[in-house]
Amino acid sequence: MSYREPLQRVISDYRQIRSRKTTGQGNVCKLVVKYNDRLNGVKSKPDAWKDISFPHFVNYITRFYGNKEKYLDLNIHWRPINLVCHPCHIDYDFLVDMDSTGLAEESDYLLRSVGAPSWLHLPHDNRSGNETKYSFFSQLSIAQFQRLRDQYDDDYEIFGYQRLNQHE
Repeated sequence: MSYREPLQRVISDYRQIRSRKTTGQGNVCKLVVKYNDRLNGVKSKPDAWKDISFPHFVNYITRFYGNKEKYLDLNIHWRPINLVCHPCHIDYDFLVDMDSTGLAEESDYLLRSVGAPSWLHLPHDNRSGNETKYSFFSQLSIAQFQRLRDQYDDDYEIFGYQRLNQHE
């Protein structure tokens, strides 16, 4: 099982959705706009889905905030990882921290352990550095950031990540 710092995952997912390389990603963008229109009592332009903002995305993925049972209804890409892979209930042979500085060595060890050919390597670049994180977080209200961070409380505890502050 692999895992990432929760808010890094959110930024990565937002970037992926904004790239709209598939119809499914475009559909997610349309759901984000529709949810925010209802939330704010407005009607967006028909093409608003082409340019969703990070705060709108955060509103959408935190829409079940405070109701952990509903988190299972979230898309698997932004569902808390402990609800995807159940690390407390499954005895995994490998846990790979995707944010680790030793990721290249860890992933190579994992691949060789399962008999993968020596030419096969996992990608291990972390494109969302601290500057990037905080440029995204600075777009959020304090309440939005707290909802987002709190939604992943269990992941922070289970995987030992330090909880981020909005403007560190």
